[in-house]
Formats: sequence, C-alpha cells, structure tokens
Amino acid sequence: FVFSFSSVFLVFLCVPSDAPFAHRFLSAVIEPVCQHRQPLPDLDALYFVSPETASVDAILRDFSSDKNQYNRIQVYFTSPLPPGGQVLRKFAGCPNILPRIRAFVEFNLDFIAQEQRVFHLDRPSDFVDLFRGQDAEKLDRIATQLFTLCASLGETPAIRFQKNLRGCAKAVATCLYDKLRHAEFKQTSEPGESTLLIVDRSVDLATLFIHEYTYQALVYDVLNIATSSFTKLLANKEEDEDAIRENTFQYEIVNNLGKHEKKRAELGEQDELWVRFRHQHIQSVNQEVQEEIKRFVKENATAQIQKQEGQGPTLQAIRSLPQYQEMLAKYWVHASLTEQSFAQLQERNLMNVGILEQDLACGVDKDGKEVSASKLLTMLSNHLSDANAE
Repeated sequence: FVFSFSSVFLVFLCVPSDAPFAHRFLSAVIEPVCQHRQPLPDLDALYFVSPETASVDAILRDFSSDKNQYNRIQVYFTSPLPPGGQVLRKFAGCPNILPRIRAFVEFNLDFIAQEQRVFHLDRPSDFVDLFRGQDAEKLDRIATQLFTLCASLGETPAIRFQKNLRGCAKAVATCLYDKLRHAEFKQTSEPGESTLLIVDRSVDLATLFIHEYTYQALVYDVLNIATSSFTKLLANKEEDEDAIRENTFQYEIVNNLGKHEKKRAELGEQDELWVRFRHQHIQSVNQEVQEEIKRFVKENATAQIQKQEGQGPTLQAIRSLPQYQEMLAKYWVHASLTEQSFAQLQERNLMNVGILEQDLACGVDKDGKEVSASKLLTMLSNHLSDANAE
C-alpha cells in the first residue's frame, strides 16, 4: 500500500480500530510514495495518492528503469486529475508502467469524515493564510476538496455563500460551481435538492471566545484529550493501538482484586453512548448516565436472580455476566468523563468565567436583561484582577 501522507490518514479514519481489516492494514507494507522504498518486484501494489505533481512523479520513478518497483499496480487518486491532461500524458510516456496498470481511478475522497454528520478538510493553516488575502491556489484546493464531498454523496447542491469585502467564500463557491457544472458522477437526488452554505469565520466570531458546554466540546477543552498524528503510526507500527488512534481518554478503575487499573477508551463511532451523548449539554449527559447505570444494574440484577431461582446458576446465566460487565464498563467511561469535567470546571472556576463570556457575547444576562457596557467592563476587570483566574 503506497500513499501520500494525507491519503493514508483518510483511509485510516474510515477504518474502525476493532475492524478485522484494521489489523491487516496496519500489518501490511505501508510506504510513503515520495520516500525511497525497497523494490518488491514480485508483489502487487495499490497507490492511493493525491494527484499532485510530487506524487505522480514518484509513481513514475518507480518504473523509470527495467528494475520495476512492483509487479502489477492499481492507482487511485483522492481527487480529480488537474485539467489539461498533463497527468495522463505523463503516464502514457512511461512504457514500463502501462502494461502493469490494473486500475486507474479518480476516487473522490479528499476530506476527513470526522463523524456521521461532520467533516473537515484538514486545512488548519488556511484561516491565517487567507486572512492575509486571497490565494487563488488555496481557494481552488478547497473547492476541489468540497467537490469530492459532493461526488461522494452524489449531490449537486444549490450553493449559497456569504458576501463580504474579503470575498473568499464567493471565490470558493464560484470555483466549486464550475467544477460541479462539468462533472459526471452518479446522482442520489435531483440537482438543487440540497443546499451548501459557504461562509467564513466572521459569520460567528463569538464562538471563538467562549467555552462550549456540550459534552464533546467540553471534554476536549478541559481534559485536553489529544488527537494523535498519523506520523506517529508510521514511525512505529508496532506501537500500542490506542496510541495510533485519535480521540482517546485515559481513566482509572478498581478491578475485581481491589487494585487500581488504568484503562484507555476511544471516543468514536464505535461507542454508541458517545455517539448518543456527544452533542448534548454536559449536565444532561451526567444525569442520563447516572440514571441509565442505576437502571441497567437493577434490571440485569433482577434478571440474574430470576434465572437462578428458576434454573439455578446455569451456564447461560454465567456466560451472560461478561456482557453486562462490558456494558457497565462503557457507562463507566462516560461517568468518569463527566466527573473529571465537572472537577475541572470547579477547580478552574470556569462556571463563573462562562457566565461572563455569555454576557459579553450576548449583551444580555441569563434572565434576558440587557447588560450595560460599564457593567461588563467592571465584571471583566474583576475577573482579570483575580489571582486565581485563568
């Protein structure tokens, strides 16, 4: 499996860590396309790369002499090839590679599916770069990545954009519209049935300066849950599997022997409780977790007693216990997350900070009464003069 850096990260995020394919994927020969690699002429290879010049040239170098890097190959590009046919002409001009190609596909997967209904383009520096002024190349790249999202969904949406002096949203919208107008991919709905909104950060500046109290946002904020880089995986594929997946939380339990034991949990799509709770307010999550734990223990304890009264301690009853323990362990993860989050809110006095932030952002207090500028200034001054304030 030969990759450009961004492409392998896309694949890895699509594979659940407990899926059978995940182990095979990590155990395979995984190599960066732009680095020197040991020739494996008896093995077939799958290239999954971005269609950038560096990646294309690296593939062609693998077959630039009679000593070919691999046997047969499949080439998948994360996004459409640049217009003008230059990439195709490069491949056509390499006689050693042509008879070995078994697939040559524009795969259209150049975005990060963070969760079921959330995606991002993995472009953290664009906010700063585009703030300095328009960059046609970066804006075109953003439009291309959005195009791969539309193609993957089979959607040709109506495009709406924020109109302002900077004009970045308009430029992306115009470029994306042009790409969609000339595209050919299978449609899952009629054009225009969905709507794509393109805005810049200025549309909602207040959220940059206030704490968010929904579950996912808060635990990432106050517990500093790290997101790992795929670079770490490539450096050591034998590393602990928890370390190579982003969004992991470490907590402590007391095991059956009464000893403290450290555990790690992955916060992702495979955790049904995380999926259900992550966008709820932290207080609601805490109450629901506690109530569900009590109900779960009560209901399953009753079931076990009934089995024992009717049949004695049967093998079926004994075998069901690990299932209950597994479910309770999942609840314990979220009980620990909420408990530690509340502890941080208390320790760092973030509840009072949050009240000040909300008043500043909204201009009204929790009762809906307008807060004057002088009162806000006094509240801010008092907070900043507090030696214990963050």
